[in-house]
Amino acid sequence: MDDQERERGEEAGQPLLTEPEAEEHDASNPLRQLDLADVDEHDLGADALTPDVLTPSDFPDREPAVARETPAMPLLEVTPERLFPLARALFGPITRNGANPNGNANPTGAVADGMTADMMAYQDFVRRLLSMQRPDTQNNIKEDRAELQNLNDLYVGRVLSQAAYALARETSLIESAVYVSSCDDPETQGMNQMLNFDVRPATFWSSAGHQTQDSRETVVFRLKEPTTRLNWVMLKVYRAFYQPGHPIYPSKTVRFAVCNSPQSASFSREFRVLRLSEPQRFDLTTENLGVGQYLVLDLRGMLQTQVGDELYYCVLETVCCGGMVEDYGQVLNSYERQRRRSSRPVLSR
Repeated sequence: MDDQERERGEEAGQPLLTEPEAEEHDASNPLRQLDLADVDEHDLGADALTPDVLTPSDFPDREPAVARETPAMPLLEVTPERLFPLARALFGPITRNGANPNGNANPTGAVADGMTADMMAYQDFVRRLLSMQRPDTQNNIKEDRAELQNLNDLYVGRVLSQAAYALARETSLIESAVYVSSCDDPETQGMNQMLNFDVRPATFWSSAGHQTQDSRETVVFRLKEPTTRLNWVMLKVYRAFYQPGHPIYPSKTVRFAVCNSPQSASFSREFRVLRLSEPQRFDLTTENLGVGQYLVLDLRGMLQTQVGDELYYCVLETVCCGGMVEDYGQVLNSYERQRRRSSRPVLSR
């Protein structure tokens, strides 16, 4: 996945942190002494998680690793009944410079500037349908609706997903990436590449190559506030347009945790990752993940091999998340009450 592989498809890079290096830090790992019962004596916003001390084994399973058929939620649902007013709004008279014939700025100018050939073809198709003068027989309507459904799923939904994704990334609560379990090329495909939303061509983080599909990857992000409660996470899997067949490199499933230390990590159920390069949104409102300053992604399984080395990779283009920041004092009081309850003596009858 590095620059040389783009031309020749040569061998993959090495993990960012090897097991012997991780073992050297086990004894001095401050996370192993941090407990939720002592949060009033520790700063929740301290740099507890650092790349040189974390390993995937620091995030133990809190429940059996059973993949559940819970697909990612679509960002917006667009039906054929909404297509015509939607087409007028999205694909009105658009020129290549993003302005309409009247000289006014077009709200979809950004889409027009980067419009691909298939979207241009869809624009022409919508215009043709909107200007039809033939009798709307039942057969014609049926054929048009079938074709509209296909095009709607492919293109209109794509435009709306990108619009929703643009709004989501502007309000993302992620401050920085602090750890990945492996990296194919740290210089050009490092963990912070997942936070470059406006760079073209798109940047991405790529795992190291793996021999089997059962491999796992761990990614840790630092959130902007130490008392963040997440409602959703949105990720975008990378599609390698420069490789034959334009492959996509997703994981099979993903689960999430919000924590201040590995010991306090309580993971969500596993969500199935769709084999799509469109933004995928995962709803966490019912997961009861608690609050914390670190978001952990546990990526399980891999689906795609790379031409040339035949190794499995997981590649993410961007990640963002949203939620709310709870009052710091209330969180500390809650932990204090929990500690007092757990330290009460048990009275025998």
